[in-house]
Amino acid sequence: VITRIQKKYSDLTVLAYLDDIFVVGHSHQFEALLNDLKEELKSLNINLLICDRKCEIHFPSLDAYKDTIFSVPVVTSGVEILGVPVGCDAYLQSKCTEIAATGKSLCSQLSSLNDPQSALLLLRYCHVPTMNYLARCV
Repeated sequence: VITRIQKKYSDLTVLAYLDDIFVVGHSHQFEALLNDLKEELKSLNINLLICDRKCEIHFPSLDAYKDTIFSVPVVTSGVEILGVPVGCDAYLQSKCTEIAATGKSLCSQLSSLNDPQSALLLLRYCHVPTMNYLARCV
């Protein structure tokens, strides 16, 4: 389905990972693509759920576009894609600071453990990969 949609809307990029679908391109074709995607999935007895608690539409410049599309809020600052913030510099700085603060909180909690080996393992397998992933992707 994703391949057929990508061929039909060749000037848009359609990416999917597990149950997340990302569409990158110009706003004038977005609604048509979503309608076609819903119909394609419906033919396979799959419902495309579009809800405002999980969905965001990112337009860096609104250029007089709507506040919502399919009841999904349109944001201009940025969005998170697979845990990576994407958007304007202020949004990136804010999100990276937020993620780093979470890591700082984890580190301070690790010091209260009475087992240094457990603390090291938690740091190595939880915090360090998150920071590496963020550093590679932002």
